[in-house]
Amino acid sequence: LRKLLDSAKANAGNNYDCIVPISGGKDSVYQLHVLVNVYGMKPLAVTFSHNWYSETGWYNLQNALQEFNVDHIMFTPNRGLVNRIANRSLGAIGDACWHCHAGIGAFPLKMAIEYDIKLVIWGESVAESSSRGTYKDPILKFDQDYFEKVSAKVSVKNMSDDNLPLSELSAYQQPDAKSYVTAEIQGIHLGDYIFWDEERQTEFVKDSYG
Repeated sequence: LRKLLDSAKANAGNNYDCIVPISGGKDSVYQLHVLVNVYGMKPLAVTFSHNWYSETGWYNLQNALQEFNVDHIMFTPNRGLVNRIANRSLGAIGDACWHCHAGIGAFPLKMAIEYDIKLVIWGESVAESSSRGTYKDPILKFDQDYFEKVSAKVSVKNMSDDNLPLSELSAYQQPDAKSYVTAEIQGIHLGDYIFWDEERQTEFVKDSYG
């Protein structure tokens, strides 16, 4: 991990070392702690807002940005669109948050391409949940379609219907493969490199960062 992060620093120039997709929840706060305070990285924090923040969730996001003193970009889809997607999502994938899954996969990669940042760092590995992979044999190589395969499950094209025209779903469209490959983006999960214990990490970020 240190070798990987040092390489990202060396190749970043005056730019950000990496992108860290964050929600303000337990995992992304711990990611920022490890990257900023342990490894001395300069990340650009990126948030695809689900537009369903609770008062506590919003406080935690703002608190994390202040605690770790990071630059931040957020995209928030309009509530009317989110509500229509949620209704469609229930039948399509069995939960109401297709827009969360698709957005968190697409938006950080678009920002990585826009800002020419080569490394995108996620938190929990799929090896930690759902038996969809192991540390020895990861389920999938990270690419532009990773989150569609792992969590969104349904493509933008297949989510579109008469009530959800494609023209309104552009924010959820992954970068095309050519753009992704040309940008030389590498996506990793911290949980594939360091011991991951959600309960312990939750207590740590509560005690250390409020």
